Amino acid sequence: MLCRSPHSWGLSLLIFCGLAAIPLPAASYLYAAGPYNVFVQNNFSLTNSDTTGAVAAGGTITVTGGFSLASGNPTGLTYSVIAGTQFQASPGASGTVTGNLYAGTLAGMTPSDTVTGATTTLATTPEPIDFANQFSQLGALSTSLAGTADTVASGNGCTNSYGNISCTANATGLNVINIPFSATQSGNGGTVTSADLARNLTFNIGAGATAVVINVAGVGAFSLGGAGGWTVNGDPQKLLFNFSKATAIALASNTGYFTSLLAPAAAVTGGGGQFNGTFIASSFSGSTEFHNLLFNGTLPQPASTPEPATFAMMGGGALLLLAARRARP
Repeated sequence: MLCRSPHSWGLSLLIFCGLAAIPLPAASYLYAAGPYNVFVQNNFSLTNSDTTGAVAAGGTITVTGGFSLASGNPTGLTYSVIAGTQFQASPGASGTVTGNLYAGTLAGMTPSDTVTGATTTLATTPEPIDFANQFSQLGALSTSLAGTADTVASGNGCTNSYGNISCTANATGLNVINIPFSATQSGNGGTVTSADLARNLTFNIGAGATAVVINVAGVGAFSLGGAGGWTVNGDPQKLLFNFSKATAIALASNTGYFTSLLAPAAAVTGGGGQFNGTFIASSFSGSTEFHNLLFNGTLPQPASTPEPATFAMMGGGALLLLAARRARP
C-alpha cells in the first residue's frame, strides 16, 4: 500500500517503491554448490585419487599420493578449486590442479605439484565463497526436503526382495521417497529402512520425473552402498540422497555411486569407489574418485529472507524517501 501514497511524495517514493519491489533472484537448485563436483563446509582430504569436477572446501584441502583435481577442466567458474583455509600437499604428493586455484594459504607444494592456471591466496583476495552462509541455506533446504511427504500413493516406492532393494519413482515432476530409520535391515518383503542402504540398490526413474529425492531419516552414522551393486534405470542426474540429520556417512570401497548427495552436517569417509554426482557434506576423507555428473533436477526451495544487498537497496530507498519528506515546504 505504501506505493499508492500521494503523488506529492515525488520521485524519491518512486525510487523507493522500485527498489523495494525488485524480486529476489531465484536461487540455484543447490545454491552455490550447484556447479561443484565436491562442496564441503570444512576439510576435504583425498588420497591417491582424483576429481573430474570442481572442488570447494571451506577448510583445508589435503592431497596425499598421486592426485588430480578438476581434471575435466570445468568451465564457468573463476576458481576450479577453492580451499578456504589452506591447500596442503602432503610429503610425497604429486599431481595437478587444472584451472585456477584459490587457497587461504599454501603448504607443502613442490615442483611435483602443478597448477595449470593462476594461484590466488587470502593475502591478495578475500575468500570467494561464504561457506557458513551457504551451508545455512543448504541445511534449510535439506530440512525442508526431509519434511516433504512421499509422492507414491502406497508405501514409499521401495521393496525388499531377498536383500535386493528396488525403489521406483514414476510420477511426473518431483518424486519423494522417505526411508525410515532402523539399526537393522529388513526381511524379505519388509519395509525398507536406512539399514538396507548397504545392500544391492536399484533405482527406477520415470521419464517425467524432474527430480527424485530420497530422504533418509535418523541422526547418527549411516552406510551407503556396500556388499551389492548400485543401478539406476533412468537419469541419474535427477537422483538426490538427502541425509538431513546424519553426522557420519561411510561410502563403500567397491561401489560406483550414480547419485548426488546432500548431507550438510555429515563427515563422510570413502574407499576406492566412484561417486558420480554433486557431493555436499560437512567434510570428506578417503580415496573415492569423484566424477562430474552434476545434479540437474528441479527442487522446491525453502522460504528465504532477502539477501543483504536487497536490504541495503531498500534501506537506501527509505533514506531517500525520508529526505524527500523533510524537504517538503
